[in-house]
Amino acid sequence: IQVFGEGVFLLFSEEALQEWEKHSAGFIDSRLNSIINRYNEGNVGYLPVPTARFVALHTMSHLLIRQLSFESGYSSGSIRERIYAEEGQAGILIYTADSDSEGSLGGLVQQGELHRLLPTIAAALDTASWCSNDPVCSEMETQGVMGLNKASCHSCTLISETSCTMNNLMLDRKLLLGDEKGNGLMSDVLNKIKSGPFFIESKILMAELIAFVKLKNELCSNNPIPKRDKFIKFGFITEREGISGSKNAL
Repeated sequence: IQVFGEGVFLLFSEEALQEWEKHSAGFIDSRLNSIINRYNEGNVGYLPVPTARFVALHTMSHLLIRQLSFESGYSSGSIRERIYAEEGQAGILIYTADSDSEGSLGGLVQQGELHRLLPTIAAALDTASWCSNDPVCSEMETQGVMGLNKASCHSCTLISETSCTMNNLMLDRKLLLGDEKGNGLMSDVLNKIKSGPFFIESKILMAELIAFVKLKNELCSNNPIPKRDKFIKFGFITEREGISGSKNAL
């Protein structure tokens, strides 16, 4: 089946993630232990083992999908995600793929351009720093199905069931954004956003977060990704050689 699609892939620095996991170990354990306990108690073998990396990246993906649905022209139910959070992996793919023309509107490609992507990230993080259900949402010990979520609800983090690969589970805003008790993965970025004019200068975004923008690819089973795809690295743009890709890779 031929499908058409587009998407944005965010690749996070392995070094920065390991540094956060090391220096914020106490805070991470306080946020993650209850999810791990609920995971071990339930029959949820279809879900990956919850790790700080996975929960933070999964939450980031949801926030971006919510923000992109306002700016890209796609409904939130049309945008999907893939989370790459195994050992040695740290990435988020936000994409749409369909057999009709809705998969090629160009909205995600346009929002993936550097001058639009950075404000989108900033808006997503800033919006998520406060939920209309706070302080209830942020202070709940567990919530969601089988108690596999923490600070996440329909007002701030959850998306359409058709968009989420994990049934809207394993989400926690505080693990991503931090609070007075510890630093989340994107705490430094959020502090810079709130402190004044938005300039991406933090370690994880300026020097080490890479956005790979797939430029209007037609995703077929044997259709290679065009050679003029670009890695957009915050600060500069470089060309690279083509790679093979397919719908199955998503």
